[in-house]
Amino acid sequence: MKIDFDAEILDLDGKPLVDGAPGKTMTLASVSCASLINMLREDESIPADDKVKMFRIAQLACKGGEQEIKTEDVALLKKRIGKMYGALIVGRAYDLIEGECQ
Repeated sequence: MKIDFDAEILDLDGKPLVDGAPGKTMTLASVSCASLINMLREDESIPADDKVKMFRIAQLACKGGEQEIKTEDVALLKKRIGKMYGALIVGRAYDLIEGECQ
């Protein structure tokens, strides 16, 4: 499945969300990388192989642009984003991953 990680995450008014520094917009890449790399409480008990898998997906996402992602990796990415972020970012990210327009 091809995903455009350069796509911007928009607010409810359709304006790009700011990602930390002024002028820097939040993208699907930044959301994806943060959700895959940051530790959640439940991550303490997952096997190292699963952590490496998340790292590998994050490496692809951080390249930006359009990347080919395996279906099972897409499911993992969506699961992680869903656990890490609130409704706005989750909804926008899922739309971008699934190819829906914002």
